[in-house]
Amino acid sequence: MRPDGRGTIPPRTEVRGILGLSVIIVSGVLPLHLAALASTVTEVPLNLLAELRGVELTLEQVRQFAGTEKMYRVQVISTYIPRGNSN
Repeated sequence: MRPDGRGTIPPRTEVRGILGLSVIIVSGVLPLHLAALASTVTEVPLNLLAELRGVELTLEQVRQFAGTEKMYRVQVISTYIPRGNSN
């Protein structure tokens, strides 16, 4: 969901789609290299019944099954460069 509560961040999001934004993840995964570009990442876990997994949920269902949200700030602290590769 975008910070203003409208729409979703589409699959295969590019850097410009989240750079400096506060991102809310309701369902799905945001790769760490993209999460590190966001200002904050808020996860809203869904405690779904087995039969509702993989199904498009209504807003009311999301509210019903939403757990406690957690906000994260992801930061890159180092970059790994393999030995013998000075480039």
